[in-house]
Amino acid sequence: MIYIKNITTSQQVYIPRQTVNTGCAANCGCVDLEDYYTREETQELIESIGAVTKDYVDGQDAVTLQSAKDYTDQAIEGIDLSKYATVAQLDAAIQAELERATAAEMSLKDRIDNLFDWRTNTLYLNNE
Repeated sequence: MIYIKNITTSQQVYIPRQTVNTGCAANCGCVDLEDYYTREETQELIESIGAVTKDYVDGQDAVTLQSAKDYTDQAIEGIDLSKYATVAQLDAAIQAELERATAAEMSLKDRIDNLFDWRTNTLYLNNE
């Protein structure tokens, strides 16, 4: 494992070819860099892999998305949804609540209008 001190200067990290024993007493704890790739070797490895194309990424994305869909379909397959309300039931409940609230609002408006005499510009608080 390589630990890098959190500093603002740029750093270069090379991929080790094998596990490096940093606790070796023979070199006083210094890391033997012989088993690390050089910058040129690392660059060659990256270039040998080749550039990742948009088609490749899109294909991998499609595979991942289909896998997620399949997993979701399988996960919800056994869930009993009969105890939950349908969209139509929710719409009906919302419409009924809207009608009830509108009726209550109109009733309150009528009561307030009856307390105020527009001709004399007078508010009667005990007019009910």
